[in-house]
Amino acid sequence: MLNAYLNKQDLYSVIASQSFNVPYEDCLEFYPEGTEIVFEGQKVICGYKTHLNTEGKNRRTQAKSILLGLLYGRGAASVGEQIGKSREEAQEIIDKFFKAFPKVKKWIDESIEFCRKNGYVEDVGGRRRRLPDIQLPQYTIRYINKNMVNGDFNPFIGCDDRTTSDKLIKEYEDKLANIKSRKQYEAIKAEAYGNGIEIINNGGFIAQAERQCVNAGVQGGAATLTKSALIMIYNDERLKQLGAKLINCVHDEILIEAPVENSELAAQYLCEDMINSAKKYVPVVPMSVDAYNVDAWYMDEYASIIQKDYKKLLEKINNESEAETQIINKYCELLPEQVKEAIHTGELHITY
Repeated sequence: MLNAYLNKQDLYSVIASQSFNVPYEDCLEFYPEGTEIVFEGQKVICGYKTHLNTEGKNRRTQAKSILLGLLYGRGAASVGEQIGKSREEAQEIIDKFFKAFPKVKKWIDESIEFCRKNGYVEDVGGRRRRLPDIQLPQYTIRYINKNMVNGDFNPFIGCDDRTTSDKLIKEYEDKLANIKSRKQYEAIKAEAYGNGIEIINNGGFIAQAERQCVNAGVQGGAATLTKSALIMIYNDERLKQLGAKLINCVHDEILIEAPVENSELAAQYLCEDMINSAKKYVPVVPMSVDAYNVDAWYMDEYASIIQKDYKKLLEKINNESEAETQIINKYCELLPEQVKEAIHTGELHITY
Protein backbone atom coordinates (compact mmCIF):
# COMPACT_ATOMS: atom_id res chain seq x y z
CA MET A 1 0.00 0.00 0.00
CA LEU A 2 2.81 2.38 0.82
CA ASN A 3 4.41 1.62 -2.55
CA ALA A 4 1.14 2.44 -4.29
CA TYR A 5 1.20 5.93 -2.81
CA LEU A 6 4.94 6.39 -3.21
CA ASN A 7 4.74 5.39 -6.89
CA LYS A 8 1.61 7.52 -7.39
CA GLN A 9 -0.49 4.51 -8.32
CA ASP A 10 -4.20 4.14 -7.74
CA LEU A 11 -4.59 2.14 -4.50
CA TYR A 12 -7.82 0.36 -5.44
CA SER A 13 -6.35 -0.66 -8.79
CA VAL A 14 -3.28 -2.07 -7.02
CA ILE A 15 -5.56 -4.05 -4.69
CA ALA A 16 -7.61 -5.29 -7.67
CA SER A 17 -4.43 -6.38 -9.46
CA GLN A 18 -3.32 -8.39 -6.43
CA SER A 19 -6.77 -9.82 -5.71
CA PHE A 20 -7.71 -10.83 -9.27
CA ASN A 21 -4.20 -11.75 -10.52
CA VAL A 22 -4.27 -9.37 -13.50
CA PRO A 23 -1.88 -6.56 -14.51
CA TYR A 24 -2.25 -3.21 -12.78
CA GLU A 25 -3.08 -1.46 -16.07
CA ASP A 26 -6.08 -3.77 -16.54
CA CYS A 27 -7.54 -2.60 -13.24
CA LEU A 28 -7.57 1.12 -13.95
CA GLU A 29 -10.80 3.04 -14.38
CA PHE A 30 -9.42 4.69 -17.54
CA TYR A 31 -6.97 3.37 -20.10
CA PRO A 32 -3.44 4.70 -19.42
CA GLU A 33 -2.36 7.69 -21.46
CA GLY A 34 -0.78 6.55 -24.73
CA THR A 35 -2.68 3.23 -24.88
CA GLU A 36 -3.92 2.30 -28.36
CA ILE A 37 -7.51 0.99 -28.38
CA VAL A 38 -10.34 0.52 -30.85
CA PHE A 39 -13.03 3.09 -30.10
CA GLU A 40 -16.23 3.26 -32.16
CA GLY A 41 -14.59 1.23 -34.92
CA GLN A 42 -11.42 3.32 -35.11
CA LYS A 43 -7.96 2.98 -33.56
CA VAL A 44 -7.27 5.83 -31.17
CA ILE A 45 -4.50 6.80 -28.76
CA CYS A 46 -5.88 7.43 -25.28
CA GLY A 47 -5.19 10.71 -23.53
CA TYR A 48 -5.34 11.35 -19.78
CA LYS A 49 -8.66 9.88 -18.58
CA THR A 50 -10.23 10.14 -22.03
CA HIS A 51 -11.49 6.57 -22.46
CA LEU A 52 -13.23 4.47 -19.85
CA ASN A 53 -11.90 0.96 -19.27
CA THR A 54 -15.14 -0.84 -18.36
CA GLU A 55 -13.58 -4.13 -17.20
CA GLY A 56 -10.84 -2.31 -15.31
CA LYS A 57 -13.42 -0.08 -13.62
CA ASN A 58 -15.45 -3.13 -12.56
CA ARG A 59 -12.37 -4.77 -11.02
CA ARG A 60 -11.42 -1.54 -9.27
CA THR A 61 -14.96 -1.09 -7.93
CA GLN A 62 -14.97 -4.63 -6.56
CA ALA A 63 -11.59 -4.12 -4.91
CA LYS A 64 -12.85 -0.90 -3.34
CA SER A 65 -15.95 -2.70 -2.05
CA ILE A 66 -13.78 -5.46 -0.57
CA LEU A 67 -11.44 -3.07 1.26
CA LEU A 68 -14.17 -0.79 2.56
CA GLY A 69 -16.28 -3.82 3.46
CA LEU A 70 -13.48 -5.26 5.56
CA LEU A 71 -12.92 -1.92 7.26
CA TYR A 72 -16.64 -1.78 8.05
CA GLY A 73 -16.34 -5.25 9.57
CA ARG A 74 -18.34 -7.06 6.92
CA GLY A 75 -17.88 -10.78 6.43
CA ALA A 76 -17.47 -12.80 3.24
CA ALA A 77 -21.22 -13.25 2.75
CA SER A 78 -21.91 -9.50 2.93
CA VAL A 79 -18.93 -8.59 0.73
CA GLY A 80 -19.90 -11.30 -1.78
CA GLU A 81 -23.43 -9.96 -2.02
CA GLN A 82 -22.11 -6.47 -2.66
CA ILE A 83 -19.76 -7.50 -5.49
CA GLY A 84 -22.03 -10.14 -6.99
CA LYS A 85 -19.98 -13.16 -5.90
CA SER A 86 -20.78 -16.23 -3.84
CA ARG A 87 -19.62 -16.39 -0.24
CA GLU A 88 -16.88 -18.85 -1.21
CA GLU A 89 -15.67 -16.67 -4.10
CA ALA A 90 -15.67 -13.59 -1.89
CA GLN A 91 -13.75 -15.41 0.85
CA GLU A 92 -11.13 -16.48 -1.70
CA ILE A 93 -10.69 -12.87 -2.85
CA ILE A 94 -10.51 -11.66 0.77
CA ASP A 95 -7.86 -14.28 1.56
CA LYS A 96 -5.81 -13.12 -1.44
CA PHE A 97 -6.16 -9.53 -0.26
CA PHE A 98 -4.92 -10.33 3.25
CA LYS A 99 -2.06 -12.37 1.79
CA ALA A 100 -1.01 -9.44 -0.40
CA PHE A 101 -1.48 -6.90 2.43
CA PRO A 102 -0.88 -8.86 5.67
CA LYS A 103 -0.45 -5.77 7.85
CA VAL A 104 -4.07 -4.78 7.19
CA LYS A 105 -5.25 -7.94 8.96
CA LYS A 106 -2.68 -7.32 11.70
CA TRP A 107 -3.95 -3.76 12.17
CA ILE A 108 -7.58 -4.90 12.32
CA ASP A 109 -6.78 -7.53 14.94
CA GLU A 110 -4.67 -5.12 17.00
CA SER A 111 -7.41 -2.45 16.87
CA ILE A 112 -9.99 -4.88 18.23
CA GLU A 113 -7.63 -6.17 20.93
CA PHE A 114 -6.74 -2.61 22.02
CA CYS A 115 -10.42 -1.72 22.25
CA ARG A 116 -11.22 -4.87 24.25
CA LYS A 117 -8.53 -3.94 26.75
CA ASN A 118 -9.27 -0.22 27.03
CA GLY A 119 -12.91 0.21 26.03
CA TYR A 120 -12.04 2.80 23.38
CA VAL A 121 -10.15 3.20 20.12
CA GLU A 122 -8.04 6.13 18.87
CA ASP A 123 -7.55 7.59 15.40
CA VAL A 124 -4.27 8.96 14.01
CA GLY A 125 -4.87 12.25 15.81
CA GLY A 126 -5.52 10.62 19.18
CA ARG A 127 -9.26 11.31 19.17
CA ARG A 128 -11.11 8.58 21.04
CA ARG A 129 -14.27 6.67 20.29
CA ARG A 130 -15.56 4.91 23.38
CA LEU A 131 -17.13 1.49 22.77
CA PRO A 132 -17.92 -0.10 26.15
CA ASP A 133 -20.02 -2.86 24.55
CA ILE A 134 -16.87 -4.57 23.32
CA GLN A 135 -16.03 -5.42 26.94
CA LEU A 136 -19.37 -7.10 27.62
CA PRO A 137 -19.36 -10.80 28.53
CA GLN A 138 -20.76 -13.15 25.89
CA TYR A 139 -23.82 -13.67 28.10
CA THR A 140 -25.43 -11.54 30.78
CA ILE A 141 -27.17 -13.74 33.35
CA ARG A 142 -29.39 -11.95 35.86
CA TYR A 143 -32.45 -12.42 38.01
CA ILE A 144 -35.80 -11.36 36.65
CA ASN A 145 -37.31 -8.57 38.70
CA LYS A 146 -39.90 -10.64 40.49
CA ASN A 147 -40.14 -12.57 43.75
CA MET A 148 -41.36 -15.85 42.29
CA VAL A 149 -39.05 -18.65 41.18
CA ASN A 150 -40.68 -21.89 39.96
CA GLY A 151 -43.94 -20.61 41.41
CA ASP A 152 -42.58 -20.49 44.97
CA PHE A 153 -41.51 -17.49 47.02
CA ASN A 154 -37.71 -17.05 47.03
CA PRO A 155 -36.51 -15.26 50.19
CA PHE A 156 -33.06 -14.61 48.70
CA ILE A 157 -34.31 -12.28 45.94
CA GLY A 158 -33.48 -8.72 46.87
CA CYS A 159 -31.05 -9.69 49.64
CA ASP A 160 -27.36 -8.81 49.67
CA ASP A 161 -26.33 -12.34 50.61
CA ARG A 162 -27.68 -14.61 47.86
CA THR A 163 -25.39 -17.62 48.09
CA THR A 164 -28.03 -20.13 47.01
CA SER A 165 -29.22 -17.98 44.06
CA ASP A 166 -25.70 -17.13 42.90
CA LYS A 167 -24.98 -20.83 42.77
CA LEU A 168 -27.86 -21.20 40.31
CA ILE A 169 -26.39 -18.47 38.11
CA LYS A 170 -23.02 -20.25 38.18
CA GLU A 171 -24.75 -23.43 36.97
CA TYR A 172 -26.12 -21.58 33.93
CA GLU A 173 -22.74 -20.00 33.24
CA ASP A 174 -21.26 -23.50 33.08
CA LYS A 175 -24.05 -24.74 30.82
CA LEU A 176 -23.64 -21.81 28.41
CA ALA A 177 -19.87 -22.36 28.25
CA ASN A 178 -20.46 -25.72 26.60
CA ILE A 179 -23.32 -25.07 24.17
CA LYS A 180 -22.82 -26.23 20.60
CA SER A 181 -25.94 -25.04 18.81
CA ARG A 182 -28.55 -22.31 18.71
CA LYS A 183 -31.20 -24.87 19.65
CA GLN A 184 -29.27 -25.84 22.77
CA TYR A 185 -28.90 -22.17 23.74
CA GLU A 186 -32.65 -21.55 23.38
CA ALA A 187 -33.42 -24.59 25.56
CA ILE A 188 -31.10 -23.37 28.33
CA LYS A 189 -32.54 -19.86 28.06
CA ALA A 190 -36.11 -21.17 28.42
CA GLU A 191 -35.15 -23.35 31.39
CA ALA A 192 -33.42 -20.42 33.10
CA TYR A 193 -36.44 -18.19 32.58
CA GLY A 194 -38.58 -20.79 34.32
CA ASN A 195 -36.23 -20.50 37.28
CA GLY A 196 -36.53 -16.71 37.36
CA ILE A 197 -33.26 -16.04 35.53
CA GLU A 198 -32.87 -14.00 32.34
CA ILE A 199 -30.10 -14.80 29.86
CA ILE A 200 -29.07 -12.11 27.34
CA ASN A 201 -26.76 -12.96 24.45
CA ASN A 202 -24.43 -9.98 23.98
CA GLY A 203 -22.85 -11.37 20.80
CA GLY A 204 -24.58 -8.84 18.55
CA PHE A 205 -23.50 -5.87 20.69
CA ILE A 206 -19.92 -7.14 20.84
CA ALA A 207 -19.74 -7.75 17.07
CA GLN A 208 -21.15 -4.29 16.37
CA ALA A 209 -18.57 -2.69 18.68
CA GLU A 210 -15.79 -4.63 16.93
CA ARG A 211 -16.95 -3.33 13.54
CA GLN A 212 -17.21 0.21 14.90
CA CYS A 213 -13.78 0.14 16.52
CA VAL A 214 -12.12 -0.81 13.21
CA ASN A 215 -14.12 1.71 11.23
CA ALA A 216 -13.61 4.49 13.79
CA GLY A 217 -9.86 4.32 13.24
CA VAL A 218 -10.34 4.77 9.51
CA GLN A 219 -13.27 7.20 9.36
CA GLY A 220 -12.11 9.04 12.45
CA GLY A 221 -8.65 9.44 10.93
CA ALA A 222 -10.13 10.74 7.70
CA ALA A 223 -12.23 13.23 9.67
CA THR A 224 -9.17 14.40 11.59
CA LEU A 225 -7.26 14.97 8.35
CA THR A 226 -10.19 16.90 6.87
CA LYS A 227 -10.63 19.10 9.95
CA SER A 228 -6.90 19.82 10.04
CA ALA A 229 -7.01 20.81 6.37
CA LEU A 230 -10.03 23.08 6.94
CA ILE A 231 -8.17 24.95 9.69
CA MET A 232 -5.07 25.46 7.54
CA ILE A 233 -7.14 26.60 4.55
CA TYR A 234 -9.14 29.03 6.69
CA ASN A 235 -5.94 30.59 8.07
CA ASP A 236 -4.08 30.70 4.73
CA GLU A 237 -3.28 34.37 4.04
CA ARG A 238 -2.42 33.56 0.42
CA LEU A 239 -5.99 32.43 -0.22
CA LYS A 240 -7.40 35.48 1.53
CA GLN A 241 -5.33 37.76 -0.70
CA LEU A 242 -6.74 35.98 -3.76
CA GLY A 243 -10.29 36.59 -2.54
CA ALA A 244 -10.87 32.88 -1.97
CA LYS A 245 -13.44 31.79 0.61
CA LEU A 246 -13.94 28.45 2.28
CA ILE A 247 -17.46 27.20 1.45
CA ASN A 248 -17.96 23.69 2.75
CA CYS A 249 -16.63 20.15 2.87
CA VAL A 250 -18.39 17.10 1.43
CA HIS A 251 -16.90 13.84 2.73
CA ASP A 252 -13.27 14.06 1.54
CA GLU A 253 -13.80 17.11 -0.70
CA ILE A 254 -13.24 20.71 0.32
CA LEU A 255 -14.95 23.46 -1.63
CA ILE A 256 -13.66 27.02 -1.94
CA GLU A 257 -14.89 29.93 -4.00
CA ALA A 258 -12.55 32.36 -5.74
CA PRO A 259 -12.65 35.01 -8.49
CA VAL A 260 -12.27 33.38 -11.92
CA GLU A 261 -8.94 35.08 -12.62
CA ASN A 262 -7.47 33.65 -9.39
CA SER A 263 -9.08 30.22 -9.48
CA GLU A 264 -6.08 28.26 -10.81
CA LEU A 265 -3.70 29.65 -8.19
CA ALA A 266 -6.32 29.22 -5.46
CA ALA A 267 -6.68 25.54 -6.46
CA GLN A 268 -2.90 25.13 -6.19
CA TYR A 269 -2.80 26.62 -2.69
CA LEU A 270 -5.80 24.50 -1.67
CA CYS A 271 -3.98 21.32 -2.67
CA GLU A 272 -0.82 22.41 -0.86
CA ASP A 273 -2.75 23.07 2.35
CA MET A 274 -4.53 19.72 2.22
CA ILE A 275 -1.27 17.87 1.66
CA ASN A 276 0.80 19.79 4.23
CA SER A 277 -1.86 19.63 6.96
CA ALA A 278 -1.78 15.81 6.81
CA LYS A 279 1.99 15.43 7.22
CA LYS A 280 1.99 15.61 11.02
CA TYR A 281 -0.50 12.72 11.18
CA VAL A 282 0.67 10.50 8.31
CA PRO A 283 4.28 11.49 7.56
CA VAL A 284 5.21 8.35 5.61
CA VAL A 285 2.42 8.57 3.03
CA PRO A 286 2.35 11.40 0.48
CA MET A 287 -1.26 12.57 0.24
CA SER A 288 -2.82 12.80 -3.20
CA VAL A 289 -5.19 15.67 -3.94
CA ASP A 290 -7.04 16.35 -7.20
CA ALA A 291 -8.47 19.83 -7.78
CA TYR A 292 -10.77 20.99 -10.53
CA ASN A 293 -12.40 24.31 -11.28
CA VAL A 294 -16.08 24.54 -12.20
CA ASP A 295 -18.83 27.12 -12.00
CA ALA A 296 -20.69 24.88 -9.54
CA TRP A 297 -19.73 21.78 -7.58
CA TYR A 298 -20.49 18.45 -9.27
CA MET A 299 -21.55 20.27 -12.45
CA ASP A 300 -19.41 18.30 -14.91
CA GLU A 301 -20.52 14.96 -13.52
CA TYR A 302 -24.14 16.13 -13.43
CA ALA A 303 -24.06 17.05 -17.12
CA SER A 304 -22.66 13.63 -17.97
CA ILE A 305 -25.44 11.93 -15.97
CA ILE A 306 -28.12 13.92 -17.79
CA GLN A 307 -26.63 13.10 -21.18
CA LYS A 308 -26.42 9.36 -20.42
CA ASP A 309 -29.98 9.41 -19.10
CA TYR A 310 -31.16 11.03 -22.33
CA LYS A 311 -29.34 8.54 -24.57
CA LYS A 312 -30.74 5.60 -22.60
CA LEU A 313 -34.27 6.99 -22.88
CA LEU A 314 -33.82 7.70 -26.60
CA GLU A 315 -32.88 4.08 -27.25
CA LYS A 316 -36.10 3.05 -25.53
CA ILE A 317 -38.63 5.40 -27.17
CA ASN A 318 -36.74 6.39 -30.37
CA ASN A 319 -38.19 9.91 -30.40
CA GLU A 320 -35.72 12.78 -29.88
CA SER A 321 -38.32 15.44 -29.13
CA GLU A 322 -40.22 13.30 -26.62
CA ALA A 323 -37.00 12.09 -24.95
CA GLU A 324 -35.78 15.68 -24.61
CA THR A 325 -39.11 16.77 -23.08
CA GLN A 326 -39.09 13.93 -20.56
CA ILE A 327 -35.52 14.69 -19.50
CA ILE A 328 -36.31 18.41 -19.13
CA ASN A 329 -39.27 17.53 -16.90
CA LYS A 330 -37.16 15.07 -14.88
CA TYR A 331 -34.39 17.60 -14.17
CA CYS A 332 -36.76 20.48 -13.44
CA GLU A 333 -34.31 22.06 -10.96
CA LEU A 334 -32.42 23.30 -14.05
CA LEU A 335 -33.58 25.65 -16.76
CA PRO A 336 -34.74 23.91 -19.98
CA GLU A 337 -31.85 25.55 -21.84
CA GLN A 338 -29.36 24.10 -19.36
CA VAL A 339 -30.80 20.60 -19.71
CA LYS A 340 -30.64 20.85 -23.51
CA GLU A 341 -27.02 21.97 -23.27
CA ALA A 342 -26.19 18.94 -21.10
CA ILE A 343 -28.07 16.59 -23.45
CA HIS A 344 -26.35 17.69 -26.61
CA THR A 345 -22.87 18.73 -25.42
CA GLY A 346 -22.28 16.88 -22.16
CA GLU A 347 -21.53 20.25 -20.54
CA LEU A 348 -23.43 22.47 -18.18
CA HIS A 349 -22.93 26.16 -17.44
CA ILE A 350 -24.54 28.16 -14.69
CA THR A 351 -25.67 31.66 -15.57
CA TYR A 352 -26.31 34.41 -13.03
